[in-house]
Amino acid sequence: MTEPTDLSDVPSAMPFGTLPPWRLDDLPPPLPFSLGNMFRTIGPGAILLAASIGGGEWLVGPAITVQHGTGILWIATVAILLQLVVNLEGIR
Repeated sequence: MTEPTDLSDVPSAMPFGTLPPWRLDDLPPPLPFSLGNMFRTIGPGAILLAASIGGGEWLVGPAITVQHGTGILWIATVAILLQLVVNLEGIR
């Protein structure tokens, strides 16, 4: 059996660039408030935040501070906050 070279030969293929209609549904009920559920809710976001900031800022910031003094550390702080905003908007 030969593979089709053009997807238009396949009857169930969807045209490129289109998606099926989105389905709407209600949100699931929130977890009951407890310390364990709070950590379960915050945990994945904290992991994503740490991954989006990356290791460079944690290494370059102190190195620049040692070389040029604490007066320049505000640049690293501003850069981390701006990267946080850009990454959060990119995730959306």
